Amino acid sequence: YTAEALGELLEEEDRCEEAIPVLRKAIALDDDDWSRLRLARCQLDVGEMDEGLAGLEALGESSTDGRLVGRAAMAAYSHKRYGAALPLFERFRELDPDGGEHELQEAVSRFRSGQREDGISALRELVAERPEDDLAWDWLAFLLYEQGDLNASVDAHRRLLELEPTHLDGLSRLSKILIELGRDAEAVETVGRLAEVQGPDSEAWISQAAILARLGRTAEAADAARRNVERYPRERDALELLVATILSAQCTD
Repeated sequence: YTAEALGELLEEEDRCEEAIPVLRKAIALDDDDWSRLRLARCQLDVGEMDEGLAGLEALGESSTDGRLVGRAAMAAYSHKRYGAALPLFERFRELDPDGGEHELQEAVSRFRSGQREDGISALRELVAERPEDDLAWDWLAFLLYEQGDLNASVDAHRRLLELEPTHLDGLSRLSKILIELGRDAEAVETVGRLAEVQGPDSEAWISQAAILARLGRTAEAADAARRNVERYPRERDALELLVATILSAQCTD
């Protein structure tokens, strides 16, 4: 193996501690951009964040290879260094304006870097262009929620769940948002769907009854808890305790 080939192999095998000195030797022998990229990625992987990010930034400034710069951007993105990733994604688009890659990651990086409105706008454009892209809808729904635009987030979550009806994170987030908005019946229905998807080991079936109780619908809550006792007998103790709590609250009322 040459130093360059060995460094590439070690990185591919996730042996970055061994790869770093080999890649440094390869760069000293032949200052190749791909070896510099591999070195920066390995430095990120072993926790040498400042050195790795500096290496990626230098590649973004010097390289004219769009594919390489795109991979540098993805390296920063995968380590959630969105502020470093964003200029690399922008440089990638300059070098490869028709590539159509990394648009989702660039939009997320823009949002995470503080350009929230621009990030949301980019995601909206993306789902308009790719209405079947469930990952883009997932990010749009999540970031709208994070931004506090709850009603818009509900709409985006519903579209996500049309594409992926058993999307656990989507069902869980949507139920929380609906509760926050006071849309009680929809919240109960969504939590019920979540419980069905997660199956007998889910805690959502307890949440379904608990939400009803918290909303003051104690009779429905007790019925829901009793039904779940029959469906999930392994959790009888927890559910019977919930029934007793609900009935106690009902008697107090």
